[in-house]
Amino acid sequence: MNLLQPFLIAFSLSLDCFAISISQGIKTNKAIKPIIFLSILFGLFQASMFVFGFYTGGVIFSIYSTFANIIASILLLIIGIKMIKEGFEDDEEEIKVTNIKEYLILSIATSIDAFAAGISFTTSKENFIITSLLVGLVSLIMSLIGGFSGNIIGEKFGKRSEIFGGLILIGLAIKTYFF
Repeated sequence: MNLLQPFLIAFSLSLDCFAISISQGIKTNKAIKPIIFLSILFGLFQASMFVFGFYTGGVIFSIYSTFANIIASILLLIIGIKMIKEGFEDDEEEIKVTNIKEYLILSIATSIDAFAAGISFTTSKENFIITSLLVGLVSLIMSLIGGFSGNIIGEKFGKRSEIFGGLILIGLAIKTYFF
């Protein structure tokens, strides 16, 4: 069995998770549990949406293709702007470590691509189960790497590094909308 194509699919789907995990790692202020929690959410949502896309196939594709990029872009843009705003605030309060609502929004926004990949995978001759598992596992691992990298950046540059994280999310919103 050739694992190259399934791995490349999984890796490409995990890159948004990696970038967003950097921005969230910056926010967590050296906390480990939120990074692990978000990484697990990303892995679960990526794999689940890939499976959901595979099984719904072309039925939803016509509706989905019209609005998917717009929805994902808006979600990423809102959270990115919020992070930049928080980065400019001068309060001395410690950064809130977790926000489940924000994590769920990020998980949905990043998994929309996995849904589309699942739809397109219906024509592939590769093993669907292996690919689904790889999508979840690689997303989890890349999210952990991104989150801990963001932690290091946040520790080095402080609260103002949230501006950088917000810019990453806005960049992803623009990429999602136009590309």
